[in-house]
Amino acid sequence: MTDLIRRSLDYLLAQPSDVEWSEFLAVLGETLEGQMNIAELRTFFVALGRGMARRSELKPGSTLESMAEAINAWLQDCGWGFMNMQETGDALEITHACSPLRDAFGEKGMNYSPALLEGMYSEWLAAAGAGKDLKLVQLGKVLPPVDAIRFRLAA
Repeated sequence: MTDLIRRSLDYLLAQPSDVEWSEFLAVLGETLEGQMNIAELRTFFVALGRGMARRSELKPGSTLESMAEAINAWLQDCGWGFMNMQETGDALEITHACSPLRDAFGEKGMNYSPALLEGMYSEWLAAAGAGKDLKLVQLGKVLPPVDAIRFRLAA
C-alpha cells in the first residue's frame, strides 16, 4: 500500500459525515452544469477558490515546509483532505487527496470542481510571494482511488 493510500484511508476514517449539505451541493452542481460549459465552470470555481483562500486567514510562512503545514492544518480543520508539496527542479508540484468534491458535485463535477483547489492554492502561493510569471495548473485527471489531484506551479 502506498503512503498516499495509507494516509488517505486514515484521513477518511476520521472524517464525520456532512449530509446536511449534500443535496444542496448536488443540485447546485447540476444547475451550474446546465448553465455553463466546462471552461466557464472551471473559471467560476477558480474564483470561488481564490475567495475561500482570502477568507482563510492562512499564514503560509516563509518556507515550503511551513506553508505545507499551514495549508494542511486549514484543510484538516475544514475536512478538505490533505496535500503534499514537492519541488521538482524548476517547478513546484502539489498533490491533494481526499477532497469532498466528488461527494459534493458527483462524477461529472470532477471535470471542473478541482479548479476550486486550483484557485485556493494559486491565491495562497501568490500571498507567499510566488511571482506573477508563475502559473498553477491542474495536471491531468483526478486519480483514483483517493481522488488525488495534481497541480504544478511553473513559468
